[in-house]
Amino acid sequence: MNYALPPYDGAPRELNEAVLPFVVDWIHTAYMLARKFGGLDNHCRDFFDYSSRAVLRALANGDLRAGVEATIAMANWATTRGHLGAEGLTKAVFHLAQQDFVDAETKARIEMLFLTHAAQWTDRTPVQWARHLLETRREHLREHEIFQAMAVATDDLPSWTANSAEILAEIAGLSASYYERSPRAEALISLESRASVLMPLIYCLTRVGSVEDIMDVLWAGEVCLQSQSVDRRAVRYPRCLTDRPKWPFTTPFPSLRQNRFNSYEVTGPNNRAVNI
Repeated sequence: MNYALPPYDGAPRELNEAVLPFVVDWIHTAYMLARKFGGLDNHCRDFFDYSSRAVLRALANGDLRAGVEATIAMANWATTRGHLGAEGLTKAVFHLAQQDFVDAETKARIEMLFLTHAAQWTDRTPVQWARHLLETRREHLREHEIFQAMAVATDDLPSWTANSAEILAEIAGLSASYYERSPRAEALISLESRASVLMPLIYCLTRVGSVEDIMDVLWAGEVCLQSQSVDRRAVRYPRCLTDRPKWPFTTPFPSLRQNRFNSYEVTGPNNRAVNI
């Protein structure tokens, strides 16, 4: 089957004019789904040049809402897939974020992109961007993004020691918020979709932490599993961890390394690498 994006050859002018306003939103959705779930990578590669022109045209025309979200989605996909177009899109939104006319909310959306390997085309590292977001954009971070920034900002033992209580409380609070507004099954699905934000923190703790530290992180979200009516304000660090089972044995960490696609690989006893 052949796929094409508008304007369509031979189609009535009215049809092309009617669908063009939705192209940028389609691009945003397509590249976001391709990055999260796969299955659309070939289409995204085929349409990359067209899509890049469309989203950059939207930015140039002042459509920051749709243009920024679509450009971020494309840059995120391109970074994780090693596409050569990642650099140009990242530099475009990095430049945009420096402009005074761009509001803080939009800047926060853009700067969340720089928690990934896309930061290599900016003037800071992902850790520096994460700390910047927590210090200056915290009120503009959505849902899981505060914890996501905390996870990236924690890159050594001192930062984990200083912030572990706050990090664990944030995990528990995020978990509680899902259970407060959704049935248990839906909440579990939502939490599962956010599991990847744990990976930078787990990766750090395999280097500088202990098994106990990792168990604390993994157990923190379990505080809400026994109830769907948890008061988020009541969730605090001690409650998250008091009753969790202790790690019953000592074992060396499996090998965990970051790969070039910005995901992580665990190498088990059989030396077989598995992406997580």
